[in-house]
Amino acid sequence: MADDTTDGSLERVLSRWQLFAIGFGAIVGWGWIIQMGYWIDEAGPYGAMAAFAIGGVLVLLVALIYGELVSAMPYAGGEHVYTHRAFGPAVSFVCSWSLLLGYMGVVGFQSIALGIGFSYLIPGFDILALWTFAGQTVYGSWV
Repeated sequence: MADDTTDGSLERVLSRWQLFAIGFGAIVGWGWIIQMGYWIDEAGPYGAMAAFAIGGVLVLLVALIYGELVSAMPYAGGEHVYTHRAFGPAVSFVCSWSLLLGYMGVVGFQSIALGIGFSYLIPGFDILALWTFAGQTVYGSWV
């Protein structure tokens, strides 16, 4: 069945495992591992467990929605296709660019988080203090 939301110019080039890895990394990431101690200090163990349970339920709802969308519109393009079909080309354009810019921001955040993670694992990794932001020193080794 042809779909009027795409002209077929997008090709499926990623395997299922590649898509799984991208989706898992985008949804779960690993920043929660670094922040776990802070969350437990602030909310206590029961507050942290409640937050994870609530977050898990919310992620499950999002996964169910995406599962329905993928089965209803099995075309390459993801959110671009879904918003194009639901709201038209203008909203789809804004949505696609917003997602792209958002993911670029996540890449920047995760790259800094990687350096912070290394500083927890490798003593003396924090070298070359660059500046202070919100009371925390940012080191060149993080950047």
